[in-house]
This record gives sequence, C-alpha cells and structure tokens, in this order.
Amino acid sequence: MLQMPKIPACRVIEGNPTHKLLLMRSELNGNTTFKKYLSGKDIESSSSEVSITYDNYNYQDALRHILPEGIEIPGGYETIGDVAHLNLHVNQLPFKLQIGQVILDKNPSLRTVVTKIGHIDSTYRFYELECIAGEPNYETIVIEDKVKFKVDVSKMYWCSKLSCERNRIIDTFL
Repeated sequence: MLQMPKIPACRVIEGNPTHKLLLMRSELNGNTTFKKYLSGKDIESSSSEVSITYDNYNYQDALRHILPEGIEIPGGYETIGDVAHLNLHVNQLPFKLQIGQVILDKNPSLRTVVTKIGHIDSTYRFYELECIAGEPNYETIVIEDKVKFKVDVSKMYWCSKLSCERNRIIDTFL
C-alpha cells in the first residue's frame, strides 16, 4: 500500500460504502505477481494519480528529493528542548541551510537548528555551533523526569543519553 503522511491508504468508495479503495504504489502497475494475485478474486484494479506535496514527506524523504545525488542524508539529530543539533559532514555543508530548513519545517516543535563547526578540542566537550535554520538563540528549556533545565547549547555539552548520570547527580542533593 501507499504509505504517505496525510494520505489515507484506505478510503470508502463514494456511493458504495461496502467497498474500499486501497492506494497501492505505482510499481505494482504491470507487476505480473500482483496481477496473478488479483485474478479470480472479486477485486478491481485501476490507475489514478494522487497529488503528493512537500507536506507528505518526512525530513529524510524530502531531503532525498532536494539534495543532489551522492550527498548523504543526515541520519538523525539530537533534540535539546526546541533546538535540533546535528553534525554535518564536509560534503553536506554546502547544503546546510536547506537541510536545516527542512528539519525545521518537518518538526513544528523546533525553533532552532544548529550544526557543530570545527572539532571538539577540550576536556569539557565544548565546540562552536552555527545556526542553520530558525532563530539564532541557543537557550532552551529541557524537561527531563519532571526536572526543568535551562540550557544554552552553545556553552555546554548536552546529550539526552546521559539522563541517568544527571539523575544520579540530582539524587545526591535530595
């Protein structure tokens, strides 16, 4: 079946509520195995076009259509409050503004998208950041286990995977 956000793959056929319309991927058109499956069943097959827009793609699929062939799609990013942090590779940097904007577009809860520039060269894991989309404001609020942290991602290292360590430190004060 066709699986796209905001496009229902199964619909009631207008005027015939006992029948359903299933949207299938176009690759099945002409597929002999699929045609063989349909034969002898009370199933009709027809072709139609479905309008797919930018809104129907997640960030990775949108970037596959936007970025030139051979440029790797960023696999993920860290969300710190309403800031997304990603580490772009050298070949992705010429497209950083497009990448940042797509991530911002596809995540309404985000306000800022940043990428690390340079290397981590200190014991405390400080690095420079560049705002590639949204507001160039690096302060955010992170809520973790009912505790609110005010974080400036440009001045401190934050990794959501270290939540157990933060809980251990908080427990020493209680």
